[in-house]
Amino acid sequence: MRKGFQQFFSAFSHLRHERFVQQTTGLVFLFIALSLGFLFWKLWPDMASQPSVPLHYNIHFGTDRVGAWYNLFVCPAWMLVMYIVNAVTSLVVWKKDHTLSFFLFGTSAIVSAILFIALIFIVLLNMTYYG
Repeated sequence: MRKGFQQFFSAFSHLRHERFVQQTTGLVFLFIALSLGFLFWKLWPDMASQPSVPLHYNIHFGTDRVGAWYNLFVCPAWMLVMYIVNAVTSLVVWKKDHTLSFFLFGTSAIVSAILFIALIFIVLLNMTYYG
């Protein structure tokens, strides 16, 4: 058990000095901060007073998913969860395969970018409904 923790912390000390890991971690947290900032800046006064807000739009049926205002925070939460899961997995795998560890960090950044773009469209959808 102790050896497993030593390997885990050894991988952490190696990974935190890698430039790619630092850049992707910064990018993920930038997307999380931008997402939260964008939600609070554009929607906070209007969304807290609404019983339900549109969460998804379909070109065939219009708004097809509606929920409570706090469901808008699912995208930033998934960004954080995805980063934590990928970071822990890459720390576990670091000893066996460095490339897979870097791939997991890169995947976190790409998924965060996609979720940020989705959140922008959700915010724009809500702005058209509530002004």
